[in-house]
Amino acid sequence: MSTQDLGCLGSEHLRLFGAVTQWFARYELLMQEAIATLSGADPTAVMLLVRRLDFGAQREALLDLLRCRHVPVDRFDRIHAYLLVPHTHRQLLHDIAHARWAPGRLPGSLQPAWVFGLPRSIVALHEVPDDGGEPAPARAAEEDAYSLDDLSGIVRTLATHHAALASYLREIGLVKDPGSEAA
Repeated sequence: MSTQDLGCLGSEHLRLFGAVTQWFARYELLMQEAIATLSGADPTAVMLLVRRLDFGAQREALLDLLRCRHVPVDRFDRIHAYLLVPHTHRQLLHDIAHARWAPGRLPGSLQPAWVFGLPRSIVALHEVPDDGGEPAPARAAEEDAYSLDDLSGIVRTLATHHAALASYLREIGLVKDPGSEAA
């Protein structure tokens, strides 16, 4: 597929989309290691058990396990706060994987194409809560618009918070130092 086939997506968009996807993968691996430590399970077994779960489900599994293991509230709250950052960007990850992109309504932006032309009677799937409750209020189309600067900022935020979460999980013994098994 040539870049001509990708419409408004340039090489920098694709690089940033790849970076977003990679940071989510790294968060998932970090959560899996923490789950393995908390449960006393083999890390490979945990990876097999959660491989079909998306980021949100893996996040909930870790948070549930933290509650089950009676992790102190201050630790739970910090881990929850660190994981809230990628959680707020999971719709972007979903759109990267599943949407066609089109020029946005704002200058220099792009948006997932599903934003355009939805009948008012249709609520986008991601706007229906997981618990089956009332749908969230409709979002303005501009809320799903991303400039290159927006995407770069999201990548930096994901990277920064991942590093902080990894450091904290190492500090409290839920993950090992990178390379500690290589010795």
